[in-house]
Amino acid sequence: MIYIVDDDPSTLERVESILLSKGYQVRVFSNVASALSEAEGDFPELILSDIIMPEIDGFGFREEYERRFAHRLTPFIFLSSLSSDTDIVRGLEHGVDDYLTKPIDADVLYAVVKKALQRKERYSNPSFVGDLSRFRFQQIMDYFETKGLTGIVDVGAGSLGLRIHFEAGHLNSEKLDEARIEALLGWDEGEFKIYCPSVDFSDIEHIALAKRQAGKPAPKITAQPARSAEAKPLDFSEDFKSIEEELHKDGGEEEKTSDKKQFDKLFEEGFDRYRAGNSEGALEVWQQAATLDLDNKVLQTNIEMLKKKLKKLTA
Repeated sequence: MIYIVDDDPSTLERVESILLSKGYQVRVFSNVASALSEAEGDFPELILSDIIMPEIDGFGFREEYERRFAHRLTPFIFLSSLSSDTDIVRGLEHGVDDYLTKPIDADVLYAVVKKALQRKERYSNPSFVGDLSRFRFQQIMDYFETKGLTGIVDVGAGSLGLRIHFEAGHLNSEKLDEARIEALLGWDEGEFKIYCPSVDFSDIEHIALAKRQAGKPAPKITAQPARSAEAKPLDFSEDFKSIEEELHKDGGEEEKTSDKKQFDKLFEEGFDRYRAGNSEGALEVWQQAATLDLDNKVLQTNIEMLKKKLKKLTA
């Protein structure tokens, strides 16, 4: 089901007609409130929304939808008469999947919708489901950075939830909610889901696998089927072997191993201090750890968040 939200009846009619002719099921809404209400009991596969609308505009719609349905992978496309480069950039930076300017071309609309739904399909089922009590959020971020992965992680505990986007192992800063990430650092229960097609997660299965609940089947662990002959599931065992071999070269094994152990110790100590409510102590320890690994982006993200938090407290 595709939602079309626009206060202009002619746009609603035209977009609806184009998509129906291509075999899609659609629902049209003249305002954001009615679309949000309908979404409470429905799961749209894609949302097409105007930007300039009364009461709640497209940006507000996007934010509210994400707030209410944080764990949904619903593509969002803006349809707007705002056609300047600044407007388009603002829309894309707001997290929408695409931006089309009016008047809408039928062929372009169909191509964009088709592509958005294909991207969504890649992330429709989690590649791995884990338990936060066994594999903490900090470890998840470190895992993505170590492997240089691109994908999505949904983390949830009770009614709280957050979606993290990674690109080549780094947090996507444009979609980063620092306040929620800060809260997540203290969670020690809940569940996380990784959407990262064609990656083998067997190396953390014995550590992080979510516990089976009574009456529920065990979550699927294997990576999603490869999309092509070239896109085979990745096995990182050889990567770690080569890294280990490098550490043993040139007589530097002892020093490098010692630094790694010290870094890990400080990293965990900082995390423990943070969970105990000692933000200043956590920052101090993490800054010491940073001197041992200047390129660790996860640690740098934690340090920057703590600095901002402490600055607010002392302001």
